Amino acid sequence: MVRSIIADSIAATAGMKVVARLATAGGAGDLESLRPDVITLDIQMPNMDGLATLDAILARRPLQ
Repeated sequence: MVRSIIADSIAATAGMKVVARLATAGGAGDLESLRPDVITLDIQMPNMDGLATLDAILARRPLQ
């Protein structure tokens, strides 16, 4: 429910759009091709928590 509220708020903001909504970290690899400017993560997620997901994303696409 919170994920939907955040995504709806972002989508309603001028100049911003939601490119993906993921229930688990399993689809985070797809984010590399989408190249989002902002990623929101839940700390508690099934299989891999948000901090581990962030580490995996940064390992593939480090910030400049």
